[in-house]
Amino acid sequence: MNELPKLPNGWEYGIGNRSESYYTTNFQTEYQMGGALAGEHGLGGYSGQIYWDEGGEHHVIIEPITGFNGDDPVYGYPVVSRSFKTEEQAHNAVPELIEEL
Repeated sequence: MNELPKLPNGWEYGIGNRSESYYTTNFQTEYQMGGALAGEHGLGGYSGQIYWDEGGEHHVIIEPITGFNGDDPVYGYPVVSRSFKTEEQAHNAVPELIEEL
């Protein structure tokens, strides 16, 4: 996947990893708490990941930030968990999945 789709306002891509047998693409809200979704699933911040391991489907998960352990966010159970047949489908689905939160 050469170009990642644009994420909605307030979201950004993070660091990921890639090899011939797996990949991860991370994304998250620009903030860890507050915003329009505060209280909906947690404090308002979210972290997501698109990932694949050789032989499997391509997965998208989005987890809410529910608290902090010192400065480190604590994540709740995924509020979004979907699987796709291709990497392109998984990546292209992320903006719409975010909008559905």
